[in-house]
Amino acid sequence: MKILIAEDDVISRRLLETTLIRWGYEVVVTCDGTAAWEVLQSADAPPLAILDWMMPGTDGIEVCRKVRRAATPTPPYLILLTAKGRREDIVAGLRSGANDYVTKPFNREELRARVQVGMRIVELQHSLADRVKALEEASRGSSSSRASCRFAHTARKSVMTGIIGSRSKAISPSIRKLNSATASAQSVTKDV
Repeated sequence: MKILIAEDDVISRRLLETTLIRWGYEVVVTCDGTAAWEVLQSADAPPLAILDWMMPGTDGIEVCRKVRRAATPTPPYLILLTAKGRREDIVAGLRSGANDYVTKPFNREELRARVQVGMRIVELQHSLADRVKALEEASRGSSSSRASCRFAHTARKSVMTGIIGSRSKAISPSIRKLNSATASAQSVTKDV
């Protein structure tokens, strides 16, 4: 699976790239947010992106905002990787649209776990999108069937409403008798 890296620091970028390749991922590398945004708009955009917060031009926070405004059916999973570790920074990063937040210097096993979580979520999103598409195609192919289903639902609802409405007066005395019998049985068992 492909992962996008947007990191302006050469050493951090190379370390991150090497780590991800070693884990078996295909890596797309960019040096700034503008290039990252261009990659994320492409038809074959990576489903997961690791973005540095502070980059020249467009920063990671702005990339997150742009991605969320784009509102694609299967948006990429965004991880902010930054030296900003204050609680306020984490909140700001997540509010900007990031799905996760990792502080530098990153622990490799923590990053690996977070990438794996992101990939699971991406796989679930794609699976759900495929199912939605299949349902839409099935409903388009059978408009008379859809009308029949709607009719059956309306009929079922009408019948249930009628049954409940007409029977509620008849059912209420039976429920009162049942409650009374239950109370009597409980009092008898207490005495025994």
